[in-house]
This record gives sequence, C-alpha cells and structure tokens, in this order.
Amino acid sequence: MLSVAAGFHCACSLLRLPTRTYARSCFKTKPRKRRDATKVNPLKKKIASDVRDILSHETVAVVHFGDLDTKAWSSLRLKLAQSGNEAQVIPTKIATRALDDTPCQNLAPLFKGSTALVYGNLDQTSSLLSCIKSEPRLCVLGGKVLDQLFTPRGLEEIAKLPPLEVLRQELVALLSLPQRHTLSLLQRTPVTLTQTLSLHVSSSSPSSSQETD
Repeated sequence: MLSVAAGFHCACSLLRLPTRTYARSCFKTKPRKRRDATKVNPLKKKIASDVRDILSHETVAVVHFGDLDTKAWSSLRLKLAQSGNEAQVIPTKIATRALDDTPCQNLAPLFKGSTALVYGNLDQTSSLLSCIKSEPRLCVLGGKVLDQLFTPRGLEEIAKLPPLEVLRQELVALLSLPQRHTLSLLQRTPVTLTQTLSLHVSSSSPSSSQETD
C-alpha cells in the first residue's frame, strides 16, 4: 500500500506544471499623479481675459444666435465692422466664471446655450442693434451701457437717444442759458439806471420848474 501511495504522489508531482516566479518589482504599481486644483488651463484663462476686455467696452449686448451658420456669421461680422462694432462667440461656462466679482456678474444667467457678445462704442449703439435685428435668428438677451445693465427694451431706448456729441451741445446750451439771462439783466440795469437818473435830473432842474410856473 505504501509503495502504491508513494508512486501515486510521485506521478502527481511529475504532472504538475512548474510555477513561474516573478520579481517583486513587476507587481508594484506606480502611484497616480494627483491633479493640481490650482493649475488653470491657459486657453480658458485667455478666453476669460478676453471676456473681461470685451465687457470693458461702452456698449455690450448678449445675443443668442441659435443655428446661425458660418456664412451668416461672416455677413454679420462684416456689417458690424462697417459700423465700428464687433462680435465674439464665448463658451458659456468660461464666460460665467469670468463674470464673477465684476460689475457685470448679474449678466451671468444670460449665458446659456449658444451665446455671443456684440460690442462697440456708445455712439454706435443704434447701429449695433440695427445689425442684430437684420438677422432674424439673433435674439438680444440683455446687455450693458457704460456701467449700467439693461434689458433688451432698455437697450432699444438707449439706441433712440441722440448721439453723445449732440447731447453735450444741448447740455451746454441749457447750462449757459441762465448765464445769458443774468448777463442781459446786468447789461440792461445800467441803461435803466441812467435813464432814471436823467429823468430825475431833468425834472429837478430850474428850467423845468419855470416852465411849470
């Protein structure tokens, strides 16, 4: 019995597959590199800086452009450039973050979906809105003029105002009106005083008293 058992174990040991040994270093896994939360994507940083630069213009309109194709965009940009205005498509998430802690942060809810910024000088507000209205697929969501935020209707009211130079001339005319009135009174007073004195002198002279007798 022992010889049979010994022979069986010997046969099993011969049939076993040899086990392969591996070096310990082969099983070591490299630790994953942690992302640095403070590291900012340079491209996103550049876009955020561009958004702040655009918002520094006097007139800025936030526009939803829907399915506007490349050809329509080129035509719109050409019209805007002819009137001294520009347009820029902005990624919504980057724009929202760029507005944090700025005077225009209340414009952040407008940046949803396909949005763009159309901007220019204050004197070109009327032409800016006219160019936007020329493309029916564009929709004005709101904007800013100088340091004030406006609804679409508010922007239209601003566009109806006369040019800034005309407003300045009217303001100067209004401010100078009281001065002109005061100057005319001052110039009229000596003449009136002279006439009054001459009448008084003539009435109190001896010749006038003799004529009265």
